[in-house]
Amino acid sequence: MAATQTDETRGMAKCLLSATCGHCNHLYDETEFQPRLLPCLHILCITCLSQLVADDKIVCPFCHTKHRAANNDVANFPRDYTKQDLLELLKLKSSDLTVICDVCDEDAKAAYRCRTCNDYLCSECYGFHKRCKRYKSHDVISIKNLLSSELRSDDVTAPSYCKLPGHTNEVKTMFCMSPECQRSLCAKCALKDISAGHQVVNIEQIFERQMKSLKSSEKDLNFLRKSIDSAMSLVQDEISGVKKIADSCVASAESAFDACIESLQKRKEAIISRIKLERARKLDILEEQEESMLNLRQRVDDGITYFKEAETHVNRTYFVETAPFIQRQFEDLRNARIDEGANICTHMHFRPTMLQELEKSIPEIGEVICTRAFAPNTKIKASDCAPVGESTTVLVQLRDRHNDVIDDENVDLIISLVGASGHVLESSENCQMENGMYKAVFVPRSVGKYRIDISVYGQPLNNHNDEINVTGYSEIGKIKYSISFTESNSEMPVRTPRPKSSRKGERHRHVGSEVLTNLLRPRKNIDCPSFHFDESTQSSTCFLSDDKKILSNKQTCLARRRPTIKNRGCIYQGVAGSVFFTSPCKSYFELELKYHLLTDVKADDMICDVMFADTEMAEFVTPFRHIHDAFSLCVGFCTKCSQVCMEAWDHERSVGHIPLGLASTKSSLNKTYGILIADDSASIKLVDVGEGELLLTIEGVDFNKSLWPAFAVYGARKLDVMLRLKTGRDIREVPRTVLVV
Repeated sequence: MAATQTDETRGMAKCLLSATCGHCNHLYDETEFQPRLLPCLHILCITCLSQLVADDKIVCPFCHTKHRAANNDVANFPRDYTKQDLLELLKLKSSDLTVICDVCDEDAKAAYRCRTCNDYLCSECYGFHKRCKRYKSHDVISIKNLLSSELRSDDVTAPSYCKLPGHTNEVKTMFCMSPECQRSLCAKCALKDISAGHQVVNIEQIFERQMKSLKSSEKDLNFLRKSIDSAMSLVQDEISGVKKIADSCVASAESAFDACIESLQKRKEAIISRIKLERARKLDILEEQEESMLNLRQRVDDGITYFKEAETHVNRTYFVETAPFIQRQFEDLRNARIDEGANICTHMHFRPTMLQELEKSIPEIGEVICTRAFAPNTKIKASDCAPVGESTTVLVQLRDRHNDVIDDENVDLIISLVGASGHVLESSENCQMENGMYKAVFVPRSVGKYRIDISVYGQPLNNHNDEINVTGYSEIGKIKYSISFTESNSEMPVRTPRPKSSRKGERHRHVGSEVLTNLLRPRKNIDCPSFHFDESTQSSTCFLSDDKKILSNKQTCLARRRPTIKNRGCIYQGVAGSVFFTSPCKSYFELELKYHLLTDVKADDMICDVMFADTEMAEFVTPFRHIHDAFSLCVGFCTKCSQVCMEAWDHERSVGHIPLGLASTKSSLNKTYGILIADDSASIKLVDVGEGELLLTIEGVDFNKSLWPAFAVYGARKLDVMLRLKTGRDIREVPRTVLVV
């Protein structure tokens, strides 16, 4: 019984809540608190709407959606008649209200309710209602029985009467389906519309049809709600992830700065300790000097006092005997060395070495990496089709959730192509900003469909289905060629060797001629890896360019970057490469060497080294030249031929020698060399790129160990030297000499 009363109480509370304006908490009625339905399906009384409307719009106080209200007229929002039925339910359920008969004028208490005509009847009117032939078919129930059963809205639904003159008490039971009408009708109105050719149906029929349609929409809304819940779960996970990542970043920042502060504190303590130690040492020396001078002064004072006493009270006989001794003591005092000043330099000065540079660099210490990019607003421009072996461009424009363009050039954006097998083809170089869009260039190596994949700071930004269909293949003459690339490598055509000489009028042989065709045989793929100088191994004696592709022994407009801190492990007067080579390997890159001698170079004068170390980099990093720890190409003064030469070394064994030029002042060189590192021939080949000539080969290279590339430049006082790396997309074509097996 108690449970039933609780359920009824909850039902009453629910009805009361639904029949109350959520903004002013007033019960809806038929006059000033009429319920009105907003397009967002929230309900407000007309009084609240009148207060909230402004500038021809109204903002829903519940969901903050803006709705148009022409001329600030809130009467255009439809009335919600479902609240009228709720009020009737509350009237019956409430013990504080007395229901009055709707038929007579006696204000008698209603005891019955007619479900057909929806009138409350007192006992006398009920008798009349029952006896009247017109109402005999009506369904009448006592209020007592009505309250004892489960109350439904159907029990209290009021009929809708036609308001046209002459149609009084005519219930609207029909609905006109014609587009120009779309309204409910009584029987008399229906006859008029039917005669006009309109389509009129029973209102129950259209009600069932609309309810069925709304039921279908309700299913869609329920599905949408589940989708929203799923999306909210993802967003909540992201919220939690952002908090964790932010907390982790804060912890990392605190740890890093605390470590810096601790290091500075230790350095401060060491400096102060050194100052105190020097202070104590200087004071010891000065105080010892002061004490010595005090003792000397005391002896002088004592001698003077003794002489004055002897002069006054002297026994001449004894005085004459002791006078020589006294004279000697006075002589010693007169000849005593007197310091003209302090025995030590007392100057002490604290010089804030590097503190000014540190203070200037403080605003650049640390960096917060984040992005406002919003995947659904990301714009991608790319060709639908691209030929294999030729470059194709992908343009990406990042936008935030407000659809504003993000044009930060420092965004760590990676654009790649993903094949059907999952193979990833990366851009040959970092994305470049161009006209507000990030540009990436690819050279596909095989046919098929490639999906465009985008990531920002390592996080995928995929909300699209953009693809590139790669078709066809490139040819050299009638013979196909295949140069494959690892990661961010790029395909490029074969370069034909330049003839050593030719007679006047004789044409050079082109690719596809008999001689060159004989040279073309099936061969392994050649990789052109994209890499740069690794600044974490940079020596403080050399300089790098901003793109880390140029190494110089002097600061220039191209190479001006020095290590910001002293690297614990650095290459002697040089820098290491950012990759290493290991089997399987057939990799090619180019190195431009440019030097100018400011004075004559002599024995032991070096210009540069190019090395491939087969030891661990930790062992490779030493305070000496590394040529005996690696396969090396060394440029410098040659004692054998007294000029500048390039010598090839297999560790401590000389394996090649190439003259480069004079060793005298103003001599210079500007030449590009190609280097092929191939495990199939266990060799390192050096090629003159301009002449297409194979210069030397270092054989017997063991590829069971990784080869670490390193580069060094020397002689800043005697010469200018620059090494420029050409890798990946920097290489336009590969010398044919490299490809011949």
